[in-house]
Amino acid sequence: MKKNIPMLLLLSLPLISSTALMSADNPLNQTVMIGTPQITNESFGLWRKGSDAFWGDTENLFADVKSGAYNPTHSKYIEKLDKTVGNFAKNNDPRLPELIDLCRTNYRGQIQLRPEKAAAAHACLYSNRKTLQSNLKGAIESNDKKFLEEQNKLIAALKESLAQQITAIKTNLDTHKKSSNDLLNKESGTIRKYKKSELITHKLNTEFTFSKNEDSCDCSTNEKKNPDDVDTFYSDQHILEALGIDEATYATLEKSEKTLKTLLNIQELLKSISPLRY
Repeated sequence: MKKNIPMLLLLSLPLISSTALMSADNPLNQTVMIGTPQITNESFGLWRKGSDAFWGDTENLFADVKSGAYNPTHSKYIEKLDKTVGNFAKNNDPRLPELIDLCRTNYRGQIQLRPEKAAAAHACLYSNRKTLQSNLKGAIESNDKKFLEEQNKLIAALKESLAQQITAIKTNLDTHKKSSNDLLNKESGTIRKYKKSELITHKLNTEFTFSKNEDSCDCSTNEKKNPDDVDTFYSDQHILEALGIDEATYATLEKSEKTLKTLLNIQELLKSISPLRY
């Protein structure tokens, strides 16, 4: 007898498994009807018949399922649910998804639709889902294309604007170079005339003495030079150095040239951007 115990356990496994499947906590029982309910055939009564005639039995049925008043063991209710599901599917009623979901939410494992009604509901839901997906695809594509079109316009405007700004910056730089050179050449020429005359005074009288004030004369480094060579030893660069602004002047031009070069590189990068396509 003890030798038969393992065999009995093996034979009882299918029964144990089926019992587990029928438990209330099993996920399958969240949608599948649990067992066979006891169906009643009671009449709805005059009040409900009048209400169905006035409001419509499908409207009343939907309201009952939604509120929890639906009786899944009442034969008339079962017929009306099948009819409502069929009508919703036939008329493509937008409440069909909600009705189907309510059958599961409010009456988990208690409702069994007729096969043809379930098939009609499924076909309607599937068709609507495919249509909605197709519409969503079209809407997303249209939205993306509209966005890309606007982006391309903005990028094109940026390219044009940058080109115009670079031209303006380059023109401004060239104008500044010319005006600076003209200003320096004009004023430095006059300054050299005075410098030349200063040196000549030293030639006209070599015995006069300078004031102890250092600012009164700076000819000590040039007094022995030929005044006629003033253009050489007292050049524009020397004048800028004497003014103490030579480094700042050249730094201004250098930074401007570097900035312009950077902007031209950016412009080339922008030119390489092709119009965005979907």
